[in-house]
Amino acid sequence: MALALRFRCVAVLVFLLSSPSALPVVKVKAAALDLFTDKEALLSLKSQVTTDPSNTLFSWNNNSSPCNWTRVSCNQVNQRVVGLDLSGLRLTGSISPNIGNLPFLRSLHLQGNQFTGLIPDQLGVLSRLSVLNISFNSINGPIPLNITKCLNLQILDLMQNEISGAIPEELSSLKSLEILKLGGNKHF
Repeated sequence: MALALRFRCVAVLVFLLSSPSALPVVKVKAAALDLFTDKEALLSLKSQVTTDPSNTLFSWNNNSSPCNWTRVSCNQVNQRVVGLDLSGLRLTGSISPNIGNLPFLRSLHLQGNQFTGLIPDQLGVLSRLSVLNISFNSINGPIPLNITKCLNLQILDLMQNEISGAIPEELSSLKSLEILKLGGNKHF
């Protein structure tokens, strides 16, 4: 009897898996997935922050939209993160590579904190980025070459860090670049 029941269960399972019409169709709105991706990228950034003296990132949690979070700006049409301003908060930690998962990001202001580590290569995939300000931190290492893929970059401010190495000649390919600040770093 148990063998017959097991056979019947297996037969039903095989039918369900082999018949596309028997499976329920789950549709997820693309916008929801996109906003979810933005949320995950920002939560990853928050997870890399080791000190938040003013508790500014408290509103950043799974229970609300990133468009309602402190210091996050969203496009009203498609509800995507377009701006992030964490300037002057005295945050410590590093910049998460998942910042590259914010494809609509236009401005990133991280100046006046105590971020350490490298500038993530993943910033280079942010094709809409026009302002990148990471000045007055403790960022080290070279300027990543991928930054030259940010073709809309108008302001690149990396001054007063511990950036080392040569200034990439490829920065000259950034035709929209109007302001470049690299002073106060290690010798180039």
